[in-house]
Amino acid sequence: RLDKPELFVRLTPHTALMSVGFSFVPHPPSMQMAGAFQTQMAEWISEFASYGRTSLNTLVVNGRRTCENIARNLAWYAAAPGVNRLKDRHRGTPAIIVSAGPSLRKNKHLLQQANGKAIVIAVQTTLQPLLEMGVEPHYATSLDHNDISTRFFERLPRNLRTELIAETKATSAIFSLNPGPLSIIGNELADSLLREMRIDKTRLRAGATVAHLAYYLAEHLGCDPIIFVGQDLGFSDGLCYMPGTSYEDVWRPELSRFCTVEMKQWEQIVRERPILRRISDYQGRPMYTEERLFAYLQQFERDFSTATARVIDATEGGALKRGATPMPLAEAIEQYCTRPVVRIEGDHPGYRWDILCEVEDSLQNRDREAADIAEIARGTLPLLEEIRDNLSDQSLVNRTIAKIDSLRARMNELGQSYDLITQMTQLTELQRFQRDRNIAAAKVEGEERQRRQVDRDIENVRGVMGAAGEFRTLIADVIERVKAAARSEQREAA
Repeated sequence: RLDKPELFVRLTPHTALMSVGFSFVPHPPSMQMAGAFQTQMAEWISEFASYGRTSLNTLVVNGRRTCENIARNLAWYAAAPGVNRLKDRHRGTPAIIVSAGPSLRKNKHLLQQANGKAIVIAVQTTLQPLLEMGVEPHYATSLDHNDISTRFFERLPRNLRTELIAETKATSAIFSLNPGPLSIIGNELADSLLREMRIDKTRLRAGATVAHLAYYLAEHLGCDPIIFVGQDLGFSDGLCYMPGTSYEDVWRPELSRFCTVEMKQWEQIVRERPILRRISDYQGRPMYTEERLFAYLQQFERDFSTATARVIDATEGGALKRGATPMPLAEAIEQYCTRPVVRIEGDHPGYRWDILCEVEDSLQNRDREAADIAEIARGTLPLLEEIRDNLSDQSLVNRTIAKIDSLRARMNELGQSYDLITQMTQLTELQRFQRDRNIAAAKVEGEERQRRQVDRDIENVRGVMGAAGEFRTLIADVIERVKAAARSEQREAA
């Protein structure tokens, strides 16, 4: 049946495999019997492949930066509370997620009518504009690793009540800039780095954007319905951002009568010309989006297909979102935001800076384990090279493999730390997967197959050696940061 969200769910486990390459093989009888169905499914499979490539490219490009940010934020991760206490806190209460799409300019004034009658969740870009309108969100979300995110927190009032819900991979500068309460979502990498501490932080689904995180937060809060505004996922009316955001502050030095804000908005769009694509907007009209926004749209549609709460798209612009009901914001407010929402104050438990010494101890353990992994890799490399150079002498090869097996057993004992280190080199992992597939597809046997496998392993071991060294450098930097944070808190306490 034609069910795009279900198709995406079923293809997701094969994302890496499809990234290596695939071909369509038309089946003529099926095309004759159900041509429209076959054509639509082929189009959706192509869209999934595009979504998968974007997701994997993002993982590879940002993987190292993400790991570095998570590690450098470990002091905050250990000290700040999680979102455990927020589970079902607002069950049955409407939530309005405010994003910074260009359509927000059409209906943002209506948010004042919903103020106090819905849980308002702002993505970090819209927090300051909402405060300037007199709407103080209950929550704001942040996960961007780029330092440009600090601009959204530079002018916030010191008495801010909005609780920032952040992922550990967010740029570390925002945690110290944020004047309001902060809670951090559980993270597998951070928990593994601090495994001795057994930190119990609730995890939410992984989101590609702050809007995804806001949606998963609304689900965690138990909100129903979940209403989106400013979520265009495309370039409505030739704009990429709502007027009035901090992006205009970045452009301001360039503005003149020959270079307007509208021109900068359009430049932002056309510089993405190679990855632009035409899609249908919420009224069925053609509009432009680009590959990344299109990938975000696919993730939203997949999420909406399994939603238990009602999902309403009150953007009044932007892309058509399957699984969400289009509705004007005024109508959504009138229908669902009918009762006052009590704002819960003062339940944030504060920060546990007293446990930073435990953080340091855990990091020292990771450093020792990384040194052991590097040593094992250095011992393995010459053995693999010996096998590569003597494949015709299977007696020697077998004896050398026995030596490698003993090293492999030692490496297996360090499995958790090995996984941490390989996250520093996602490209190496992807290349290994691709080489495995190429070896299988080549259908070679005997000595040729063994040679290809050994070449693959040599490259992988070299990648692990390099990643282990970078990991130790990062851990040394993080330990110094943790010590500095501990000294700072001791001074403030005194």
